[in-house]
Amino acid sequence: MNTSNVSFIMPNYNTREFMLMAYHSIRKHYPTNEIFILDDGSTDDSWDWLVRQKMIDDNLRVWHREIGDKPLGHCVTYDLGIRSCKGPLFSIMHSDMIIGEGYLENLVKHWKPKTCVCATRVEPEGI
Repeated sequence: MNTSNVSFIMPNYNTREFMLMAYHSIRKHYPTNEIFILDDGSTDDSWDWLVRQKMIDDNLRVWHREIGDKPLGHCVTYDLGIRSCKGPLFSIMHSDMIIGEGYLENLVKHWKPKTCVCATRVEPEGI
């Protein structure tokens, strides 16, 4: 299985600094994979950063819930991302997690139809 077919789905709600670490850890190891970040109405600078980053990253997709509405929560935004991602496989990320070298390679080597494969992500120091 080709790792370029794996999409990353990441909800975000007011965790801009952590989201940036997660985004950059994905891009470091997988520069062309789809990353779908779903912003659940953040009131920090998350959405502004995503809009700017989307202009320079063709494989970044974003979704935004309007500020002022009640947050949907990460389970609902994961579901939205899963239904909308382009890849046949996906990795669910938290905005406060980072990945390391070989993350997708280790996932796909264990993947079989109708299975769920889990992997360890790392919380950056200081969380």
